[in-house]
Amino acid sequence: MLAYYLLGFVFINGLAPRSLIAQIKFTIGSVNVFPLDFAFGAMVVLLILAPLLRSMGIASRQRWCRETRAGAILAIVYVVFQVGQVLAGYFSGVPVDALIRMFAANAQPLYLLIPLLYVRTPDELRRLLMAVVLLAMVFPFGQLILTGSDDTARILHTQGTFRLGYGDFNVILAIGFLALIAWERKAVLAALPAIGIVLLAHRSAYIGIVLATMAVSVLKGRNVKTTLLLVVVGGVLAGMLTLFQLMTSSPLVESGIDRASQTFEDTGTTQGRLVAIQNSFTVFADNPLVGMGYRGTYDYQKIVYSSAFAFNVLHPHNFVMSSLSKDGAIGTVLFLWLLGHLLVSSRRLARMPGYRETGAFLFGSMLFFILLALMNTTMGSVGYVIWLLGGSTLWLLNYARNEAKAG
Repeated sequence: MLAYYLLGFVFINGLAPRSLIAQIKFTIGSVNVFPLDFAFGAMVVLLILAPLLRSMGIASRQRWCRETRAGAILAIVYVVFQVGQVLAGYFSGVPVDALIRMFAANAQPLYLLIPLLYVRTPDELRRLLMAVVLLAMVFPFGQLILTGSDDTARILHTQGTFRLGYGDFNVILAIGFLALIAWERKAVLAALPAIGIVLLAHRSAYIGIVLATMAVSVLKGRNVKTTLLLVVVGGVLAGMLTLFQLMTSSPLVESGIDRASQTFEDTGTTQGRLVAIQNSFTVFADNPLVGMGYRGTYDYQKIVYSSAFAFNVLHPHNFVMSSLSKDGAIGTVLFLWLLGHLLVSSRRLARMPGYRETGAFLFGSMLFFILLALMNTTMGSVGYVIWLLGGSTLWLLNYARNEAKAG
């Protein structure tokens, strides 16, 4: 249920006005509790209760293979590092409520443990995937209501791009697209999430979906058939985009083409991202081992709207730069090691009999997320998605190995 709750939040967050999202909260005393705060708190409670629930037969009792154990250990070690950052921040005078909120954002790898502890059958993961696919196919129709909305007008004014919705939903759209491509029999339906990606107009998503699709094609084989399917999907996509444009009387097609054509141009966005990377390296050089920590993050948060330097350090639109400045070399190495382990594990799953398509799909989905997060703030805002994907990968690899031993 926690995973479905999080997916629902991504869906609402992708379409709803920013003003509405800011109002989704409740107050305990003087503390505001937002949807993701509630989800993280529920996840922590589930982890604490896991041993008790396992004894009652509610949690998974599978024996973990070496890849699963290694992934869980890496996630726990990274979170222990974050606990150290919390303690350092506490003794340097950072308020407790600020520490809790920063820890919740940085300790998202804990979500990786939820599938490992609670999923009991592959059908539970399949149902969750079907929910993602459904959201990915429904989302483009929801985007139509944003035509002419205040949010779209604001984005067009400030960024010069016609964008229907907010970028983090690219993650769900890509997962739905790659699942349909991997299944092949339903590949034509992939045109719907592809439309959503085009209408969100993120060049990073354009690059990510192409490379992720290529990875899925290579890992699962049948490259010629997949190529032909993509040609068909492209034709359906072009037709549906034209239909959407006629329905809305908005320049959807021209806007998408113009946005894609600027991908490798020296635009203001590109220059701003380069400045942010330089600023991140400046902060990293001051404390290369553990970064600026929670003390530095808190200090920059207080001046983020009055200092371009502070804003760029906190929002470099690149998760590696963000990790280097906040957690230094130690935290970044642990983080990248964990991500690399998950990608390698999904590739191993793709080589096991009966799991080729599943492993290829998981590899492609995580690859897309990583590529998108290299050019956006996605890792911080919806990082739980990749950790749920990673936990599902380790669970399935573990299940496949136990199945092979039993056979």
